[in-house]
Amino acid sequence: MALEARWLGVAGLSIADGETTVLIDPVFTKPSLKHWFFNSDFRSDLARVKQGLAQNQIRNAKAVFASHCHFDHAVDLARISEITGAPIYGGVSLKRIALADAGIQAKFVEVGDREPIQVGRFKVIPYRREHPPIFHLRPLKFLPGEVPSEFQYKFYDYHEGEVWGFRVEHPEGNLLIDQSSHFFEPNLEYAGKTDAYFVGVANKKSLKALVEENILRVRAPQVIPLHFDFFLLQSEKLEAFIMPGMELDLIESRLREFAPGISFQRPVLGRNFEIKRKAP
Repeated sequence: MALEARWLGVAGLSIADGETTVLIDPVFTKPSLKHWFFNSDFRSDLARVKQGLAQNQIRNAKAVFASHCHFDHAVDLARISEITGAPIYGGVSLKRIALADAGIQAKFVEVGDREPIQVGRFKVIPYRREHPPIFHLRPLKFLPGEVPSEFQYKFYDYHEGEVWGFRVEHPEGNLLIDQSSHFFEPNLEYAGKTDAYFVGVANKKSLKALVEENILRVRAPQVIPLHFDFFLLQSEKLEAFIMPGMELDLIESRLREFAPGISFQRPVLGRNFEIKRKAP
């Protein structure tokens, strides 16, 4: 069976081969303005998580990963691990979030840079990278550094922690998943060897940097943008809201101009799409 992927909203992704499902950045709980203004407790919403897993038909989940520990990537991971039985793989900061509530029976496996993880027929290789700044004129980052050792579920406790990209290898196709729009030099190792490139498009330096200096250098025939939706909204409202500055139409037209052979696959909530293996 060919690989199928499904966008879960924000940066969330499920990848399945009919036997095993791998989850990356799956989040269904969204903050409200009170969290931003008052640094109030921000915890996973069990009802939302159950609804999200059911609506997205997530079955046979065997591994959960997060590209970093900000709230929109990590808040639901412990609940998802408890419900599915899938272990969470990551570093020290993510471990502090995943195991903070003794009442949630999450599983956690600590991994290192470039340490391959075999999950069914998938081989996932997490590699360390840096989170880009949220503004480019000044190198300002959102909550940099480690998650506090005494994590208390305060909204601003969700520091970035360890930041990862993921190489996913499978007999039916090879994937590169990088939530940053900023090119990372080690990705060149996989240039021309990747069937689908999942790339975050938020915080990009420019359209030129994203397309010409990043996507075209990876040379994957299928490109899927992530993290372009308005991540404060619940999933049922997302389809109508794209964050300002995401410019998906311009990204697609620039790709058609420079590399007409590349397929720009806009993901749709609730719909699987096939990873097309590159012709030998």
